Amino acid sequence: MKIKPFLIIALGLVAIAAIAVAADPITLKRTVTVGETLKYKLTASFDAGQVGSQATVTGDITNKITKIESNGNFDVESTQQNLKIDVGGQTIDGDSGTTKTTVMQPNGQLVEIRGENLSPQDYRLAALNEVIFPDKPVNMGDSWSATIPDNAKTGAVAATLNYVLVSEETVDTIDSYKISIVIKETKGDTPASSTGTVWVSKADGSVVKSNMAWVNAPVPAAPNPITGTYTVDREP
Repeated sequence: MKIKPFLIIALGLVAIAAIAVAADPITLKRTVTVGETLKYKLTASFDAGQVGSQATVTGDITNKITKIESNGNFDVESTQQNLKIDVGGQTIDGDSGTTKTTVMQPNGQLVEIRGENLSPQDYRLAALNEVIFPDKPVNMGDSWSATIPDNAKTGAVAATLNYVLVSEETVDTIDSYKISIVIKETKGDTPASSTGTVWVSKADGSVVKSNMAWVNAPVPAAPNPITGTYTVDREP
């Protein structure tokens, strides 16, 4: 059986096109519009401090873009609602209705947190959740890193943040990029860390889903650092 030359050429062109698409660099960036509102479901599980006792936290989070500055930074008003804490079968209502405003750069880096009763833990915890995009296009499998310096004013602790662009996936009908994350504080007696996976929307860089594990996480109002897991899922 002879294969016609034009067929060989056609298959070759398809292969070249596929290689070109696969090698296309990807620019990761958060694009926002004022009024954009995203809602999430939170589920967390951690050691409650008693032998064999686990606590489960559930709640709703609403993030609304309230302002975009001329330099591209934007304000996110975040509200927690319906917070429930279950310990040993007993359910306790959490601090629902709490609102904080976070100022972010387009690459996802934290600038400032505003709100009542802020503490150093707020900045440390925020760092454990940061998805900071690279300053240049990347390909699948590429890694990049960022750092957070000590800040005596806010209480932020020096940390290293490492990321890998893993794959493209569709999560609840949203075309997304899957990113693995390893974040570690580099100072302190009980440094906190966070590892896991975040999916961000291809369209605008917003978080679609997050699966993370904390070690010694400085959760505000908690009597001790928290070690456990948490998942955030965007609502339709």
